[in-house]
Amino acid sequence: MTHSKIKNILDNLNQLEENLIALPDDIWLSINPRDNESVEKGTAFLKSFNDNFSGFSESAGKLSKQIKAHFEINPETAETEGEAVSEKSHSRIIKLKFPASRAIEDQ
Repeated sequence: MTHSKIKNILDNLNQLEENLIALPDDIWLSINPRDNESVEKGTAFLKSFNDNFSGFSESAGKLSKQIKAHFEINPETAETEGEAVSEKSHSRIIKLKFPASRAIEDQ
């Protein structure tokens, strides 16, 4: 499995968790405080969601740690290294494309 696939899996897991964290706010805003049925359904959903989400969040954290440990990667560090490599490559491309302008700057 490639580093980019592993990073993609970890990013998707993180994004899903963030989306689920935001969901209760949207549900809360959709509850009509003047409609008892809406209040009951909304609060019942939120209570159940909170119970289920705590289990999901714990499992997602464990899965993320397990994947990182097994493949011996740290996406945060790898991203920084990748950006540094990209900057070096970009600098080399500029030097190759514009050798004359580089020589003028050096003079």
